Amino acid sequence: MGELDLNNRGGVLIFVLWVIMFLTIMALSLGQRVRVGLAFVDGHSGEVKAKALAWAGVAGAVERVRDSGPGQRDTLYACGLRVPEGQTPQTLFRHVGLGEGTFDVAYTQDGKISDGIQDEERKINLNALNAQEEKVLYSLVQLSGLNADQADVFSDGIFHRLTSGRLESLEEILLIPGVSKDMYEKVKDVLSVYPKAAFVLKVNLNTASRRVIGALARAQLEEHLSVEDADHLTDKMLAFRAGDDGQEGTPDDKPIEFSKIDFNVTEKILAEKIARYRSESSNYLRIRSRGIYKKSTQTLNVVIYRPHLSIVAWRLENP
Repeated sequence: MGELDLNNRGGVLIFVLWVIMFLTIMALSLGQRVRVGLAFVDGHSGEVKAKALAWAGVAGAVERVRDSGPGQRDTLYACGLRVPEGQTPQTLFRHVGLGEGTFDVAYTQDGKISDGIQDEERKINLNALNAQEEKVLYSLVQLSGLNADQADVFSDGIFHRLTSGRLESLEEILLIPGVSKDMYEKVKDVLSVYPKAAFVLKVNLNTASRRVIGALARAQLEEHLSVEDADHLTDKMLAFRAGDDGQEGTPDDKPIEFSKIDFNVTEKILAEKIARYRSESSNYLRIRSRGIYKKSTQTLNVVIYRPHLSIVAWRLENP
């Protein structure tokens, strides 16, 4: 009988050991799931905080615009605001600390990243185009890298689309037959849809890119004028506004003054023609704010109406 009891106890012991082993495996598995779950929650929490930091960057930029007041003559160094003495766009907008995170406000133009705000009037507003500006758009897309056939498809497609009404967003271009994603990517940085109710094309020549100014100049060419004349005009305008240091985006940037630029006779003719497009202060400003919290990054792209400091469009960019 004692031997039988011993065997039963051994079976019970083995059973208990199996139970303990099973529970241990379950505990380890559960612990792993909990850790993965916590990491998931923490990651999403990081995204929420990064987005909040991006909105903080937008709010900070809007306040800078408010403090600067109306009537600002924009330059590439100070667009949409006045840079306080002792400060620079870098100190105002780059790696600004807030709590445990940071935010940046910056944009890209012609492959160069610049700290600060970008005005929409430096671009060609598609909604303001009429038949007289068809050459402007055609020249612009060619300068952006589209070949002659692609430029025809793009330009014709845009004007055909405009007969159906104004564009609400730039992405609508992708719905035009024949316009590929590659074509869109090449031209999107120099095109705008603001202001949507515009009837006359206006461009801020103080902030416009080389492509935009070059397109305006080339579109005015007549038989006695050449592409070289247009390009020389563009070079002289960019050199003037860059100031004495010859670099754009620095404190000595200055607004274009045609009367102070040493144009030759043909360049003066072109300058008079593009002067009708001139605007010096922009009403629509784009704020691209990136919030960073630990390993999470969120970027907001916001357009504000300067006179009212109201948001007219915003979207969250893909990481």
